[in-house]
Amino acid sequence: MKKITKNKIAFMGSFDPIHIGHIYIIQQMLNLDYDEYILIIANNWDKVQPDLTLRKAKAIKVLKEAGIDLEKLNVVTTDQEMTTYLKQNDIRTIIRGYRNEKDKVYEDYLYDIYKKDLPYLERILIKAPKQYENISSSSIKEPKQ
Repeated sequence: MKKITKNKIAFMGSFDPIHIGHIYIIQQMLNLDYDEYILIIANNWDKVQPDLTLRKAKAIKVLKEAGIDLEKLNVVTTDQEMTTYLKQNDIRTIIRGYRNEKDKVYEDYLYDIYKKDLPYLERILIKAPKQYENISSSSIKEPKQ
């Protein structure tokens, strides 16, 4: 077995747009004991989204405003399938968040899919605090009625 030289953790999503719920998960991730922390901005092929470069620039701006240490957090983009990206970059731990039971069911389903390709993959799953339970990227983008 190949020796792992870097202990990496990643938080991935489309971040369209990045919001306080995402920042909460990033803060939790940065408090864990890892050598490298990665925010992976990817495409969600079920949605029409701005280009990855634009989403990365917006995310970096929001993260700076939130006081996130960008020397510690590596913000990257990919249009690859997530399991391919994780495998190629030797990322063995992911962190994910959920707001409610419906989200948790989806996160468990997603993790099961990832584990088929990456049986060694570990996941840290964090429940959103009550004040963030109703925040989602979709709700931020949708006009108020």
